[in-house]
Amino acid sequence: MAAKNKSQNDGKRRHFDENAVAHVCHYFFEGRGPKEIADMMTTMHDTPMSQQEPYRLIQKAIKHYRWLHLSSPINTELSEKIRQTFNLHYAGVTLTSFVDDVASRTAFLILDLLREMRRDPMNQREVHIGFSGGHTARKVFQKLANLLAEPSDSLPETIVCHALVAGIDTEAPGTDPTSFFSFLADQNLSDNRRFVLLNAPPIVRSAEWASFRGLPPIAKAIREAEKLDVIVTSAANFRDSHSQLKKNFLEYSPETITGLEQDGCIGDILWQPISAEGLLDMSKYEYRPVTILRLEDLPHLAARGKRIVLALGPCAALEHSQTEASKATVLEALLNHSLSGKTSITHLVVDSRTAQELMRNRRTEPKTAAAAVGSDSSSSRP
Repeated sequence: MAAKNKSQNDGKRRHFDENAVAHVCHYFFEGRGPKEIADMMTTMHDTPMSQQEPYRLIQKAIKHYRWLHLSSPINTELSEKIRQTFNLHYAGVTLTSFVDDVASRTAFLILDLLREMRRDPMNQREVHIGFSGGHTARKVFQKLANLLAEPSDSLPETIVCHALVAGIDTEAPGTDPTSFFSFLADQNLSDNRRFVLLNAPPIVRSAEWASFRGLPPIAKAIREAEKLDVIVTSAANFRDSHSQLKKNFLEYSPETITGLEQDGCIGDILWQPISAEGLLDMSKYEYRPVTILRLEDLPHLAARGKRIVLALGPCAALEHSQTEASKATVLEALLNHSLSGKTSITHLVVDSRTAQELMRNRRTEPKTAAAAVGSDSSSSRP
């Protein structure tokens, strides 16, 4: 009976406090195996545990305490090749093809940019960062919020987060920046974090766009966007079944989908559709998405020293991450403008599969640099 009770007790999960979790993580990073960690905790810290427990406590450190973060290693050679080919300030190609790794690496990149701006001789104490929407941008912001959880002298004193788009997917909660800013707002750092929100409908009639931009809350968001130092966005493939732009118009304006397809739409960035040749003019359609920045303004912002960060990974839905349409053609269309001297992107983080396809396409099917995105043509203004 005693042996049976002991077996039942051994099968129960014991509670370990955060002190024990921290010690297990320390020994794990020293390269010790689970049995050795369990023995050390039992003999040195008077905390008996089985050799299976260290795995569970490491998982707890990751999921519950959020102490451990994976920053995917970078493919240095491919990253540098892309940076040089497309005249980027920075390019980072993750060794994996997981959107979480792209998001994590992007969050660390933004952290480095914030520290860089804090060290600026002009002593920039307030930095403004604008975010697009979508699943990838949400993951980036969530990981960044974890990195900013503690105050630091190496960071700007005040960080102002701007919502650059409205939530275009009415069925996917938390994919518009105004909502996922709560990750950072919930932290006890309210004096050092401010927000410029965008409480607006996802689409408006194109004929009413000018008057809509003049509404006081929208006009204020547009004025505040002039202070932006960093712009963080992702992009989507129009063929992807999870494209939020396509999903919205399929429900509310199917004729817009037909028109975009006829005009050669391959994807979108900041909810604004693009073709292989450049930005598509939404004024010809009955409805258009609500956005703060215009794509043709990005080259001007880059020329003024603003950092424009593109985080591009596979579909954020895990079960479709390797099967949905690749974003390589969308990425190539965006990056080609750097070759024409009209930089729309300054910093890029991309997964390995997309990056490899991007460079493979350039070898097998050379394309001329598209010049329409970022052009000054009034016909392309959204």
